[in-house]
Amino acid sequence: MDLKQLARQYFGAVNRYDVETVTKMVHPDYIQHNPFVPTGRDAFVSLLPKLASHNSKIINLRMLQDDDHVIMHHRWENAEPLGGEELAAFHIIRFDSDRRIAEHWNVSEPLQTRQDGERPQVDGPSDIYASDHTQEHKTKINALFAELIASSELTRELLKEFFHEDHVLHKINISAGLDGLLKQWQKQDMKIQHLHRVFAEGNWVLAIAEGMEEGVSSAFYQLFRLNKNKIVESWGVTQSIPTTGLANDNTMFGFS
Repeated sequence: MDLKQLARQYFGAVNRYDVETVTKMVHPDYIQHNPFVPTGRDAFVSLLPKLASHNSKIINLRMLQDDDHVIMHHRWENAEPLGGEELAAFHIIRFDSDRRIAEHWNVSEPLQTRQDGERPQVDGPSDIYASDHTQEHKTKINALFAELIASSELTRELLKEFFHEDHVLHKINISAGLDGLLKQWQKQDMKIQHLHRVFAEGNWVLAIAEGMEEGVSSAFYQLFRLNKNKIVESWGVTQSIPTTGLANDNTMFGFS
């Protein structure tokens, strides 16, 4: 069984609130990077009854594997214990040498639904291809974030180096194309200050960065789909970085 299959087994057990299976799959010293959940397996397992009481469910949308990490793009339903009725979320789990889950990161934001019932934050393709271009695509996204960190102002000319002219940004009420992307970045008053990690598989790349949004320290998870070494679609979740009420001191990052 590969790590993706194990990840599906894991979130399937979470959806069943199966304490026994989750306990078997997770290392006792599981490192938790969600700032509001204590570190360790027992603290996570104790959340399962709360999820059950709300009938909270994971709907997996996309899954990548990069070495011993599995990256999952989820939609959560009935997610009140996690902070909202419906959430768009990224979860990352790291497997140890015994194929147990040893570490976890996640971010989430409220999911918005348009009047036509579509959910732009999570809709779109999921097929993985171009496996022989994984490193090339990872290098491209590293270069993009180097430019974003170094540049004092985001410009259309800079975006053209990395994004397709018809790029689709999966945010509600955002027009397609470079102009829509530029307007969104300017509207959010975003500044990337540090790139923590880039994960990739084939034509998909997830970048995890830290910076400021509207004056608030934030974690940025940006998922990109590339074609011919240009970004054609992107999805993102931004979550503010808390400084009080922390349940652990592992930070929201801490990638080795």
